Formats: sequence, structure tokens, C-alpha cells
Amino acid sequence: MANVIRITPQELSDRLEGDRPVVPLDVRRGSYERSDTRIVGAMRIPLDEVEDRIEEIPPRAEIITYCTGPHENSSARVALFLNERGFRAAALAGGYEAWEQGGFPTESKQGAAG
Repeated sequence: MANVIRITPQELSDRLEGDRPVVPLDVRRGSYERSDTRIVGAMRIPLDEVEDRIEEIPPRAEIITYCTGPHENSSARVALFLNERGFRAAALAGGYEAWEQGGFPTESKQGAAG
């Protein structure tokens, strides 16, 4: 999906440390269940539930969607869907895999809602 903005893990890290509200949105499917971690502060809404749960997504925040792997197809689809509905959304280039490989902070998903 060429018309979806993608940001690097470093750009996401920088934005999370900034003043403006940024919400990482975890849309991973099966790989989420096999993972013990997520991006610090991430909101979890599985790909197939985004449309039904859109009201849970903060409308004034920049939303950075991420899925598991390097092609970020699922997260790009969700970012496009959100942008078409008035959100500011981008996909994380390289997905969660790139975030982890870059050594950026993660947290246990134990006790996480969603």
C-alpha cells in the first residue's frame, strides 16, 4: 500500500518521547498470542476487530499501527482504514520485528487489555 505513510522504529521512539499524543496500535494476529511482549504503552486491537472497536481509538492522537513482520501489510491496511475515517495514522516500517531488533523498549503484555 504505497499511499500509507510508514515510519521507522527510531521515528516512533522519537515521537513517543515528544509532546504530542502518539498511540502504538498492535494489530498482530496469531503472532501476538505467541509473543510475551509489546511496544511500551501499545493499545491492542486485533486486525479483524478494528472496525468494530474504532471508538476505542483516541481521535486526537497520532496512531502508529504495527503487525509482526517486515512487510507490514496488516498494519498498512489498518492505517489506511483509519486515515479514511479522519485519523492521523501511519504504519511501523518493518513491524514489531524491526522494533525488537532495534532494541527499542518493550513491556510484558501480561495484564494488558485486549
